[in-house]
Amino acid sequence: MASRKVFAGYLLREIPLFLISTVTCILPDHPHFCRIRGFLARPFFKSCGRNFQFGRFVRFIRPGNLVIGNDVYIAEGSWVCGTGGCVLEDEVMLGPRCIVISTHHGRRNNSYRFAYGKMKAIHIGHGTWLGAHVTVTPGAHIGAGCLVGANSVVSGAIMPNQLVRPAAVSSVTIEASIDENSSL
Repeated sequence: MASRKVFAGYLLREIPLFLISTVTCILPDHPHFCRIRGFLARPFFKSCGRNFQFGRFVRFIRPGNLVIGNDVYIAEGSWVCGTGGCVLEDEVMLGPRCIVISTHHGRRNNSYRFAYGKMKAIHIGHGTWLGAHVTVTPGAHIGAGCLVGANSVVSGAIMPNQLVRPAAVSSVTIEASIDENSSL
């Protein structure tokens, strides 16, 4: 019975979303075309807010478990896995080639090949920006307003308004006044 549900999920969500991504990848990564992709993809997610945009070659796994807020942008080549559940709050930005994965491989008989994986939900808070090539691992919780630097790996919890650099969380707290005058 479970295999029928998985198959139905492929037919109803993953295959149409894959076709939308494939057909629209001929369009450039211009904001208008990213918005068109997002508009066409909206029905295939658990929920999806307004003005969702994503670039070319973005791959969604188990979109029926993805909750996407308003004004979310996912750059080209990113990979978002909703198997264990994933929430992207309002105004989240994912840079190019980010990996957001909510499952671990399991191990059975000294092999990872056929073992069942373990799922843990991911939560990315309001206004967070993930730089290029960031990997978010299962169970990660990133607070609102965080800036995660390029090539970082996030596992566990990150408090709100933190600057995360590869292999370290900076003790610097991002102030609201800096955001308003920032030239980023």
